[in-house]
Amino acid sequence: MAEKSIDNLREQCLELLLNIVPISQIGFIFVTAVVFQRLAEGSGSSAFGALSGLGLKNLFAISDGLFWSVGIVLVGACFFLALINTYILKLALRKSFESSRISEQLLRWISVAAKSMEGLDKDDRGPIRDSISTELTRRLKKYHSKRMLSESLFSISAVIVYASIYLIFINHSNLSKIEFSYLELIVGSVSTLLCFFCHRNSIRYALSRVVPLQVCLTAMTGELAFSIDAD
Repeated sequence: MAEKSIDNLREQCLELLLNIVPISQIGFIFVTAVVFQRLAEGSGSSAFGALSGLGLKNLFAISDGLFWSVGIVLVGACFFLALINTYILKLALRKSFESSRISEQLLRWISVAAKSMEGLDKDDRGPIRDSISTELTRRLKKYHSKRMLSESLFSISAVIVYASIYLIFINHSNLSKIEFSYLELIVGSVSTLLCFFCHRNSIRYALSRVVPLQVCLTAMTGELAFSIDAD
């Protein structure tokens, strides 16, 4: 197979891994906006302090949830931070994918798929293709659940970091108001570590269980097995 074809297939596989789970960043925007608002009002001297005593109903209730009182500027700032998170997550995914040296395995997978299809007519290939497509969909759902866990853990650390920066910004003239939180340090460190391990686990799963099926379908049909917008 030509080198250009391998590169194209490699990019198709990368599209799969660059799918960021939207709900993880939606939750980040909601929580961070409330934290920023509470810190600006002086209702806490740390991210956890701003959320202390609050439940989901207090935060997001349709009638009187705190999120709905957050200013549009803060919501916009949190949306921008979510875009930064998405960029960081996609960059991590791309680096992990490229470091896996997946290109070396693509030719082997294509060869195996082509040999397995030898001697099969169109009627025989149809059920096989449908079966692989169904299994691919199932594995994609499992992959997305793994990504959801990794990205949610990342969001926890991100909220703590951004809240700390914002707290320093609004209290730069009187830093004594800022309270160092060992709990936040521990939670942030643990969530970052768990995020790293979950990220690696999701990449390994995608490379060993998902991408080979995509390659197989591509070899059978010459088309993408699925389409994911990575923009």
